[in-house]
Amino acid sequence: MITEGKRCGIISVGNWIVDSISFIDTYPQKGNLVSIRKVEEGLGGCAHNVLVDLAALKSGIPLFAGGCVGDDRFGTMAMEAIKSYGIDGSNMKTLPGEATSYTLVMSETGGSGSRTFFHNRGANARLTADMVLSVRSDARIFHLGYLLLLDELDKPDEEYGVVAARVLKTLQERGYKTSVDVVSEEGDRFRSVVLPCLKYVDYLVINEVEAGACLGRDLRNPDGTIDPEIVGQAACDLMAYGVGLDIRLTDGEGKSSLR
Repeated sequence: MITEGKRCGIISVGNWIVDSISFIDTYPQKGNLVSIRKVEEGLGGCAHNVLVDLAALKSGIPLFAGGCVGDDRFGTMAMEAIKSYGIDGSNMKTLPGEATSYTLVMSETGGSGSRTFFHNRGANARLTADMVLSVRSDARIFHLGYLLLLDELDKPDEEYGVVAARVLKTLQERGYKTSVDVVSEEGDRFRSVVLPCLKYVDYLVINEVEAGACLGRDLRNPDGTIDPEIVGQAACDLMAYGVGLDIRLTDGEGKSSLR
């Protein structure tokens, strides 16, 4: 095992997603037709976003990519992006016959300007604990995300509560500092999936909506504004579950940062 003192860099493992955005005048009623005015495509997902943003800073920090894509055009798009940014892609897996995860976004150009999302989990749903633990790198920080959007890692585990918790514990034992991001979703899975992981997390990235779902309470005032005191207490409560070094709480729109 590589000792912590010899480790350097960041590996980001998890969701690789292509967003295909169709611009329409307005969203149609069920059964009706609307014309698509323009289509744009772009890469996203936790693993991609973290690495590409860090690469753009040109800090010289070694960067490593991990995860699954399909053997399709979107998978090629992801692998070419990794190469173009000088990111080590040796831990990426291309799955034969599988579709790269993608989201179809219907973006209204008129009226409310709202967006509607149709997500195909694709190859991301095939990322197993064994795949994650087969990753080899000299990175110091192992960033994993998104919890709640990685089917195999979100499954129950008899000993650790959830498979992701077992994975994170093993990564810490291998000398990594662990970092985790979660996705906002409707439902009650936060407490069963996220909370068991926290004792094996050194850095947690989470917004106030997600934090509130983990703790079972609303972190906004009745008028919808954020109360720093309420959010601060929530951060302390999450730290009590075991977060080792740092918790970064941002608002649901990413406009502010509360620590």
